[in-house]
Amino acid sequence: MNRYQRIALILGVVMAFTLAEQAPFVSAQDNRDILGSLQGCPVVVARLGPEIEKDGLTKEQLQTDTEQRLRMAGIKVFSLEQAAQEKGSPYFYLHVHVDKLKSGCYSYNISTELIKEAFPMWETTWTQLELMGLSCNLSEIRQHAQDMVDEFINEYLAANQKQTTKTGPRVTLTPTSHTLLRK
Repeated sequence: MNRYQRIALILGVVMAFTLAEQAPFVSAQDNRDILGSLQGCPVVVARLGPEIEKDGLTKEQLQTDTEQRLRMAGIKVFSLEQAAQEKGSPYFYLHVHVDKLKSGCYSYNISTELIKEAFPMWETTWTQLELMGLSCNLSEIRQHAQDMVDEFINEYLAANQKQTTKTGPRVTLTPTSHTLLRK
């Protein structure tokens, strides 16, 4: 394990303990209720840095990948205007933060959230956090982001199992396995 990997591992462990203490408890039943009432949502992807886009991972790729996966699973993808008509104006938020290291590899963290309006502010109603990873390949980071989207889809399908079994067999997307740090 080189110096950068050790630093990334230490930071990841520290972040895990820090975030675990601050994370609100949401029961599995709460998740099923939240996702079971979801009619659809727009996808919002956070902006990536210009250096990362220049290297080949773009916000547009992540947006298209995410929208396609949601649609393939039967989740309606709304425009922001359409979402404003829905109760709570929910939206699916994908945040992929990537930093390029001196070695040419990338450190990254990925989170996915379902956020809805709780007047007068917004609240996260469902969240999945990937604390940190290290990769020398941006396509691997892109795939890991889509694995996180698949986890959301699986939870959505589980919450809506009664509706999906009436129209056909339930589809379960299985993310590829990833380790926290890669050599």
